[in-house]
Amino acid sequence: MIETKTDMPRPEGQPEQKGMGLRSLNAIFIAVIVIISALLIFISVRTNYAYTEVREANDLYIVCQKSASDMKMGSDYLTDQVRLFVITGDREYMDNYFTEANTTKRRDHALETIKETYEGTKTYKYLQKAMKNSSSLMKTEYRAMKLRAEAEHLNPADIPEEIREYKLSAKDQALSDSEKNDKARDLLFDYNYKKYKTTINNNVDNSMTSILEKTEDKVDKTSERLTDFFRMQFVLIALLILTCLMIVYFYARNVINPIKRCVAQIENNEHMPSEGAREIRYLAGAYNVILDETNRSKEKLSYDASHDILTGVYNRSAFNAIRKEHDEEDLCIILADVDYFKTINDTHGHAVGDKILQKVAGLLVKAFRSEDSICRIGGDEFVIIMVHVNSGLRGLVSEKLEGINYQLNNPDDDLPPVSLSIGVAFGDRENPEGDIYNDADKALYKVKERGRNGYEFY
Repeated sequence: MIETKTDMPRPEGQPEQKGMGLRSLNAIFIAVIVIISALLIFISVRTNYAYTEVREANDLYIVCQKSASDMKMGSDYLTDQVRLFVITGDREYMDNYFTEANTTKRRDHALETIKETYEGTKTYKYLQKAMKNSSSLMKTEYRAMKLRAEAEHLNPADIPEEIREYKLSAKDQALSDSEKNDKARDLLFDYNYKKYKTTINNNVDNSMTSILEKTEDKVDKTSERLTDFFRMQFVLIALLILTCLMIVYFYARNVINPIKRCVAQIENNEHMPSEGAREIRYLAGAYNVILDETNRSKEKLSYDASHDILTGVYNRSAFNAIRKEHDEEDLCIILADVDYFKTINDTHGHAVGDKILQKVAGLLVKAFRSEDSICRIGGDEFVIIMVHVNSGLRGLVSEKLEGINYQLNNPDDDLPPVSLSIGVAFGDRENPEGDIYNDADKALYKVKERGRNGYEFY
């Protein structure tokens, strides 16, 4: 800024001028601008920190949500493999069971991941209970596999050590081969086994709900701080503008106009640009960039919290929320699993598997109404929530499902053919055994027992 000395000799006859000189005003303006700018930078840094906290909370939620889902998927996978072994006697399923239990260890890894962040909280305790119940359930599964192995007279050398060393009771040993097979099936499909599975799933769901609550609480608190920071930014920017206007006023009155009058006769005289005004416009532009970026980040956080990143459809959290919004009697729940998806990944690679999941999601979105909700709740598990429907629409639903499976079985792209196993339950179904989701799941299992690649109404 231009400095002008005010201690020049006073012309004779002119009264003495009182008041603060330009040098003092200049020092005050500089001090005010420095203070306001420092505060604005500080608030901007704090705003950035708050935004980073929101982003980190969301990232942590995604990791923990995946871990909780892995716990459930691991437990369900063990159940599927032991049931398949007991039903078919195929030793491959028993090998798959122990590969998951002893090598893949999705349940153990999930518990360790949650422990790192939530040890000692109810979030971790719920998942710990799920792991404990799953481990307890393995005793029943060992017994069932032992019964089936003896009924099939399998070579002990071909049986995993855990099953080989498992000791059956004298009562179990006395059973005939046929009775051992029946007993093994009863152990895996009786009320007690299902009760254990329900308890495991409930604990996992409770853990995921707890994680979501903690994340929402942190995001809400941080959002309040962001709002306060934005308000402070508005106030500081307003003060900065006011200060710059005061500078312009004082320098126009005390510096610029006198200079213009002095050089009025200079042919190329040009008016001095307002440097302060340009800086203010720059600051305003920088602020708008920060505000726009913050709004985009909030929208992305909201989207990511309710949508599956790979397929773009709703995720499990959104599915749970949508279910609560509607009366179950007016819904239709459709559960769909990609058949032999693990084999597809193993044969063609995970990149092809991801494309298949995206293709399935796209076909489901295209086939159903915009008011229906398409959700991906697991690795290859999808759920469709149809609203305002009843069982009179079974024919229409059948056409949609057959059309989807036809397109998947007869691909017109470079992806391998696949199929879906689908279970359907209407809110007005006859003789419901549980809630609509569980009944749809029972219908899905009937399709899988039938050989997959089809659909079944509860």
